[in-house]
Amino acid sequence: MKKRIRRRACAAVLFCTVLLGVLAAALSVSAQATADDGFYHGELDIKDVWTGNSWDGKYRSHRIPGIVVTKQDTVIIYCEARTGNNEYSLKSGDDWCLMDIFIQRSTDGGETFGDPIYIAQGNSTYATMNNPVMIVGNDNTLHMLYCKNYSIRGGGIWYRRSTDDGLTWSEERELSEFAESVPHDCFAFGPTHGISTRDGVLMAPVWLVPEGEGREGDTSHGPSKAYVFYSEDNGETWALSEAASGNSNETDIAQLSDGSIILNSRNTPRKITTSPNGIDGWTASYNDEQLPDPGCCGGLVAVDIDGLPYAHLFSNCASLTDRDHVTVKCSFDDCVTYEKSLMISEYAGGYSDIAVDSRGCVYVLYEIAYGNRMRLARFSFVDEFLEDDPRLTNQTTDFLFNSEQALSTVSNLNHLEAEIYEDALRLTSTDTRRHTLFLNLTGVTRNLNLTDYRAIAFEMRIQAQGDSNFVLGSYFQSGRIYGSYQEGFARVSVPNDGEWHTVVMELSPGIQGMLHGMRLELFSDTLRCEIGDTVDLRAVRFFSSVEDANEQLGLNDSQDVTGETAETTAPAGDGDKGCGSALPAFPLVILAVPAVVWSLKRGRKK
Repeated sequence: MKKRIRRRACAAVLFCTVLLGVLAAALSVSAQATADDGFYHGELDIKDVWTGNSWDGKYRSHRIPGIVVTKQDTVIIYCEARTGNNEYSLKSGDDWCLMDIFIQRSTDGGETFGDPIYIAQGNSTYATMNNPVMIVGNDNTLHMLYCKNYSIRGGGIWYRRSTDDGLTWSEERELSEFAESVPHDCFAFGPTHGISTRDGVLMAPVWLVPEGEGREGDTSHGPSKAYVFYSEDNGETWALSEAASGNSNETDIAQLSDGSIILNSRNTPRKITTSPNGIDGWTASYNDEQLPDPGCCGGLVAVDIDGLPYAHLFSNCASLTDRDHVTVKCSFDDCVTYEKSLMISEYAGGYSDIAVDSRGCVYVLYEIAYGNRMRLARFSFVDEFLEDDPRLTNQTTDFLFNSEQALSTVSNLNHLEAEIYEDALRLTSTDTRRHTLFLNLTGVTRNLNLTDYRAIAFEMRIQAQGDSNFVLGSYFQSGRIYGSYQEGFARVSVPNDGEWHTVVMELSPGIQGMLHGMRLELFSDTLRCEIGDTVDLRAVRFFSSVEDANEQLGLNDSQDVTGETAETTAPAGDGDKGCGSALPAFPLVILAVPAVVWSLKRGRKK
């Protein structure tokens, strides 16, 4: 009996050992799968990069941090290295002391940095080398902008470039002539970094004190206004935008998913304005209560990495009173809301800048005690901001309406009832007037950028009492939510024959940015709708092009083409004046679909 028990015990131990081994192997495989997904993973890591006594005590502090990541994933950090010597300054104080600008490069993800590479050095003529801003061009040309003595008394605006990933730099060139459109008493870039738009326009945020408006004569820092200094020819010539906002300085810049530009300025709380192109058309500025700030410089960067949702990261001292609580906040809707955050340092902070590499490693360079120390924090974008929300990693381009869950996407029904019927969304007419609805797809995905897609296909079936076909039209809601309608509303005729059809539409280049949802319009060719008419929607799919849609859906030109196009202006009115009335206005940005391509019959019948 004891032997039998002993054997059973041994077998149990052996079984548990094997089970634990299997579990360990499974966990190992899981961890390995995570490590092999191509993205950076790791805990928050913080280290000092500069201290007040670095470089043999030459510099008392390192201030005004900037950080970028090149197209080769080289991390470049830069600053104003301040000596504290006011002998040659226009005005006493560290902002005006003798100082240099240098960069340091890291080719191992911020683990180590090379020796300083000097961009500008203060001297008896111009002591203050201030507000460096670097831009990484789309061709990986690096553009460094900076001022001497805040462009006061001939100090001017200066520029250098590098075409070898920051190893060597061109001779400095003065750009002051390109800022003469706005006479000023004081001029400063950024600080932090600038951007290169998708179209290759170089943009650096600027704050300046208009001529004669300074509080303290020619050394005044205010009252200042925000502008953008931009170049459309890769740095050869530059220009100033229209004024973006009044009483703003130390401004961050980023491009939104729809291509528009946002400025985020130092204020308590932060001040926000946007423009469709970063040059004109600026919106009225407003204070974003989500972004408390003690009056300090922060950093802003777009996360635009294949396989990850388009996002924006903002770093600052998230306090209304003191320079502490250095925090990174993350937005997945073009800086409208910030859903997630990570605190870097609770008790000490200062100016900061932020960058991200192609693997999703986030870098935050920030001051402590007014530059007595400068620290670099690193963390994983995926681990910190994507783990607990499947919508952020769902890259589906197919939206199927075959379950009750699909009903949660339907809102703003106008003269329609909605239900799930035979694996489709059935819309039944309750009135003779025009039918509209809104499909809110943010509950399904937050990771579909319409910038990458140029065609949409609807799989649908019409069963109406009359003989006339039905017309389908669509508006999109994407990118930053605020804005106005575009013209070019497209309509296509869908056969009223009780059979399934695939309707393919081409999206205009103007439709850009992260998808929020779409508004659909349905009505009869005769402009009269009968109560009880039904429209079944089985799927909505996005494709890179019309040709791609045809190939993947098995469509070809030999099939029956029955589509037609009708162009109208943007929607207006309340939509309740009969079938021929205009669409009701929507309080959010909805971008228009232009010409309709075609409607194609499918073999499946009801």
